[in-house]
Amino acid sequence: MGRYRSILSLLGEGVLVGMAIKTQLDFTKSNSQYQNALIIYRNASDNLDGYYQDVQEKLIHRNDLEETRNTYIIGFLGLNAFELIDNLLFTKSPVKELIL
Repeated sequence: MGRYRSILSLLGEGVLVGMAIKTQLDFTKSNSQYQNALIIYRNASDNLDGYYQDVQEKLIHRNDLEETRNTYIIGFLGLNAFELIDNLLFTKSPVKELIL
């Protein structure tokens, strides 16, 4: 039982760490695109069609940025939930025995 628990715990944490790394890379990419769109947005002055297109592009990149941030938060909460469940189910402690 302990061996399988260790393997499953290691695999679960590995998946969550991989998810965090991927999310960080996505966040960096989205942030770069957002900053580039923001520079274009600030430089657009006379051409209204270009202006609105730049605003739309900026909003799209901002939404991507927020989506990757939310994914990062969900992954962080998932890691904490995984640790909490692991501690509640498999760790023996006097406090847990009193609660359960």
